[in-house]
Amino acid sequence: NNMNTKIITLISVIAASFSFAYADDPAQKESTVELPTITVEGIASMPTLTKRTLPKISSDLVGSQITLKFTINEKGRPSGVDSAKPLHSIQYPRDRDFAVEMINSVKHWKFEPARGSEGQSKAVKVLMPIEVVDRDNTTVVLASFKPLAAN
Repeated sequence: NNMNTKIITLISVIAASFSFAYADDPAQKESTVELPTITVEGIASMPTLTKRTLPKISSDLVGSQITLKFTINEKGRPSGVDSAKPLHSIQYPRDRDFAVEMINSVKHWKFEPARGSEGQSKAVKVLMPIEVVDRDNTTVVLASFKPLAAN
């Protein structure tokens, strides 16, 4: 499918969170993304995304919405990546399949970990709402991270 070869996936800020972009451009895949300042008790600086992979997103996923929850641990690795809703309760099979693909992708991401006020690495729990949309005939993934608490 020609659409699949031209998929550009963009992940951007949606309400006081951080953003990053992904496309099929190798230079963009290697870029480091800075996170804006967000106030979470016990955290002086939020994690910085340093490596991400995403599944191929087909145009039939436009309209899909899921939310993932996970912790970015002290080593900058996602742990406990799961759907915020039980998978069996997600109404559409395509959304369940998409959630599983995103869970498997996020498990391989890497971050520079969050830091406490004295520079020590800290774990942060986050929610990640995700929506697949069509922008100018290109399938795009919009997502944000909403920090919940520091560990």
